[in-house]
Amino acid sequence: MLIPPRRTDTELLDQGLGTPEDVRANLRDMWRLNRVFGGVGAVTSHLLPALRSASHPVHVADIGAGSGQLALHLTRWAARESLPLHVYPLDIAARNLDAAEPAARSHPGVRFVQGDGLALPFAAGAVDYFISSLVLHHFDPDAVVHLLRHTFERAGRGIIMSDITRGRTPMAAFRLLGAVAPLHPMTRDDGILSIWRAYTPDELLALARAAGLRGARVTRHFSWRMTLVAEHVATILDAVHYDAVVIGGGLAGCMAAITLAQGGRRVALLEAGSYPRAKVCGEFLSPECAALFDAVGFLPDLHALGPAIIRTLRLTAPNGVEWCAALPAPAFSVSRYALDAALADYAARQGVEVHSETRVTERAGTVIDGFTVTAQLRAGATPVRAAGVIVAYGRRSNLDRFLGRRFFAEPQPLVGLKRHFRGRPLPEHIDLHIFPGGYCGVSQVENDRTNVCLLVDQAVFQASAGGASGTPPVDRFIAWMRAQNPHLEAWLLDAVPLDDAWLSIGQVPLCAKSPLEGDLLVAGDAAGMIAPLAGDGMAMALHSGRLAAHTLERFLAGEATAEIAKSDYARMWMRTFRGRLQLGRFLHRALVRPRVLSPALRVLRRFPSAGDWLVQHTRDIGLLEQSK
Repeated sequence: MLIPPRRTDTELLDQGLGTPEDVRANLRDMWRLNRVFGGVGAVTSHLLPALRSASHPVHVADIGAGSGQLALHLTRWAARESLPLHVYPLDIAARNLDAAEPAARSHPGVRFVQGDGLALPFAAGAVDYFISSLVLHHFDPDAVVHLLRHTFERAGRGIIMSDITRGRTPMAAFRLLGAVAPLHPMTRDDGILSIWRAYTPDELLALARAAGLRGARVTRHFSWRMTLVAEHVATILDAVHYDAVVIGGGLAGCMAAITLAQGGRRVALLEAGSYPRAKVCGEFLSPECAALFDAVGFLPDLHALGPAIIRTLRLTAPNGVEWCAALPAPAFSVSRYALDAALADYAARQGVEVHSETRVTERAGTVIDGFTVTAQLRAGATPVRAAGVIVAYGRRSNLDRFLGRRFFAEPQPLVGLKRHFRGRPLPEHIDLHIFPGGYCGVSQVENDRTNVCLLVDQAVFQASAGGASGTPPVDRFIAWMRAQNPHLEAWLLDAVPLDDAWLSIGQVPLCAKSPLEGDLLVAGDAAGMIAPLAGDGMAMALHSGRLAAHTLERFLAGEATAEIAKSDYARMWMRTFRGRLQLGRFLHRALVRPRVLSPALRVLRRFPSAGDWLVQHTRDIGLLEQSK
């Protein structure tokens, strides 16, 4: 049994045993272990983002602070960030406080207080956050419930309490450490007993619920640490401080939100539309998507949707010439109607607060002062506050105008159309039919449906859609397009449309954008859209959302300054995607010209390695290896 029953023996330090030198050595050992093995990070990863976004000086009380090293660490960090912070190391034992280092005692932001965490010497609201590290296991369950309820009632904003978790694995690890590290004997004895006395994450969460802490969450951290976080919430959005707000609930936004939530962050996902909803999209999940979904645990949910498996690609020209190639690994095809809804539901199960039909109309603030975005709900406008913001609202949004993005004012002469059909099966392959000025993808999705999605130059669409006024322009264009490619005409001839009409979008931007807008991290199509014929758009959206989340997490955890985090994200994004975007734009310009396309297909048929190179280099080769 990996989790033994909890013991209640009293530790040597709590019995008052040992000389002042023993106590000082023991507390010094504990601080070193806390810094090296994640105890400090288990607290600061939740506290530092809240300190960054505060609009007034913050007061923090550290329960069971011992020699006050954590308080000194926090105030030094705040000084580097130019943030006003006051920390009160609180301990019931005077001899523990007497062991404080001179640097802690003399720091102007630190004030030591002797007192009992079960009978706090602070008025309600005088302290914003009560924190603790390696303290909860010193109390029996009833006392923990009282401590949590008491501190939460007195806290102006909330409580953040970290501890070790009980288990035979951490016990074995500590015994091994004690055998090789120069630890004080008191540290060796009390350390192993601390693990015996500790709670499990499930036990701690149950105690928090018994204390009446609604919305409390317990996050697992490195080296068998866990952190309980509970904050006062007035409403779902208003007056809540989030670690991150993600604007846009498509693939990139959901992936970013899920990644952050699985790391213990409080995340709000704001989506202007509703779920489920059809979108103009090729609905092709290239092979590397399997590795991306597997990284966050969504792969079983994807398989439950019943996606079609795609193994080969066929590309056809207007004169009938075709070229076929095997994909480097199996791909999937599934409707955005099903996928986006399932991904948003999975995000909610991971702890993300998902708000659909929520339009963001304004954004204010900086990464230093914190952000406030204005969310337009049916009941009116609501401010949403966060330490960081990721924007992933898709290819084009009114927020682009608000942000002053250059591409928004430039004409984007591409039109997209999409419709589902039931037609001749396409066993494990996707067709890409080229016609003058555009191309049309055809692939099966779930439930024996087939997605037909195309992109065309606006001038070609307008010229071909002219004619008799009694026929809708889209139908006139479709009739013209079918006549341009015999392979496409052959498939559509007996196909039955399953949707009432074609979905359409205009102003499709394949131009260069930026992964940064001021202090905002931009992901998905909002950062850059690859030409759809490359078949990698959905994978790039997922991957960029994950990159943005990892970058923001480093900043929230205090591992990187704002400027370093932004610079790193821009560099990673460029290194990961720029080459594929440029290659995609080149292929788009070349292949929609029939005089270029037919000779190119003949070359690819004669030299298969050239085709393999194109398929490989419009994808992430590293992720492909993980997906095989």
